[in-house]
Amino acid sequence: MKQENSGFTLIELMITLAIAAIILAMAMPSFTHVLRDNRLSTTTNNFIAAVNIARSEAAKTADDVELTAIDSSDATNEWGKGGWRVWRDSNDDGDYDAGEEIQVWKSLADNTLDSTVPVTSFVFSSRGRTSATDTLWLCDNRTAETGRKITIHRMGRISVDKDTCS
Repeated sequence: MKQENSGFTLIELMITLAIAAIILAMAMPSFTHVLRDNRLSTTTNNFIAAVNIARSEAAKTADDVELTAIDSSDATNEWGKGGWRVWRDSNDDGDYDAGEEIQVWKSLADNTLDSTVPVTSFVFSSRGRTSATDTLWLCDNRTAETGRKITIHRMGRISVDKDTCS
């Protein structure tokens, strides 16, 4: 009597793995592109969330609330180097104290977030207005690829457009 084998041979397994490796190698560059686009979207959404939290906290507490760049030492990446924080100056000394922090966002390493004016702080009043108006450019390390143009208007409104980084 002849026995039937119901498994793979070693040659069939090697051929299947080779085909999977070829397909994976072809898909990897486009997957990297998708990851970078997702990082841009995540950073954009985090910054929008920070603006909205600062505005709503200012309205809720009837006090000024600041959105501030954590490390603005790099003139071409004021907001992207260290991230940003939302805080309320509860003792009115004009300086940030750790107990006044509402929320902190860390920036993603591959992204730069640069203001055009440059502004490193937005103060939101209890009416939702901001102390400054500015456009920030969110870019990653791809050359001339799609980035985001984030505009904060005097009334506290924020708008986002896809734009090419230069």
